[in-house]
Amino acid sequence: MIKVLYIEPLHNNKQYLYYTLLGKGLINQKNIKLTIGNSITNYNLNYFNLIILGYGACANSNFTSNRYILNTNTPIIAFLFKLSLDKEKKFKFLRDNRIITFGQQYRIQEFKEKFNIKILPTLYPFDNTIFKYLNLEKIYDIGMTGALHNSSHYNIGAYLKEEINIRKRIVNLLENTNYKKFIQCSDINNQAYIQNTNQYIKTINQTRIWIATSADYGDLTPRYSEIIGCQTLLFCNEQSNNTFSEYLKEGETCVFYKNDLSDLITKIDYYLNNTKLYQKITDKAYQIFNDNISCDNIVKKYLKYSR
Repeated sequence: MIKVLYIEPLHNNKQYLYYTLLGKGLINQKNIKLTIGNSITNYNLNYFNLIILGYGACANSNFTSNRYILNTNTPIIAFLFKLSLDKEKKFKFLRDNRIITFGQQYRIQEFKEKFNIKILPTLYPFDNTIFKYLNLEKIYDIGMTGALHNSSHYNIGAYLKEEINIRKRIVNLLENTNYKKFIQCSDINNQAYIQNTNQYIKTINQTRIWIATSADYGDLTPRYSEIIGCQTLLFCNEQSNNTFSEYLKEGETCVFYKNDLSDLITKIDYYLNNTKLYQKITDKAYQIFNDNISCDNIVKKYLKYSR
């Protein structure tokens, strides 16, 4: 029996499901004794075989702890999350405590070199019991939701030069096209998303191509996995390295477009008119992500680090 301490103050979050998914995957495991808490300071850390600091725990620079040195030999897993907030302090905490660090940013090689820390690539998990193919009629050609991530809201360096304001540029480019579109993007939070999860999943299923972009510091948002979970074709902007080439493969599991958008319309037209290729890509993408990135399977990967 593996004793696991999972720190996630947003374990029951109703708006952003990705905070809840590691907990769901852990609860589904039969070989562990699970403790879920809000703060790491409330526990004898040496009692456990593994400690996981969830995304909510990693949102601030303290990682739910007022102590920067955690006196334990128990392996601790944490995530690079919200790097626009206290980035330097977070890296110091991770490095000083020798924490097993996972990053869902394609720029992690850059961070490894700058902060002298080992970072393992991961992606946000998805719940394959709800993000799934619903066999609905496709009524939209293009879909896109989320915050615009206007560069004025972020620190210098949060976006590479070629990525700056890419979502707004995409929205502007598509505005005067004749595609059947579902686009809901804004820097006003409640206008940037489909608030109802079931409606969000239904809309992805009703859409042929869903456009995603990396967020600040190269973060590949939960949307990447959610789109593929619904077996809709993922379009994503090019990345400066191949950090996630195991999962994101051009023309095999997704379609990359250039950051200057010079090929976006051409690629949209090509895949809208090649149904068999579209189906081949979405089928393969789902198989790879379901086998590796579903919340149950990704938790099994993390449990291998227990002592």
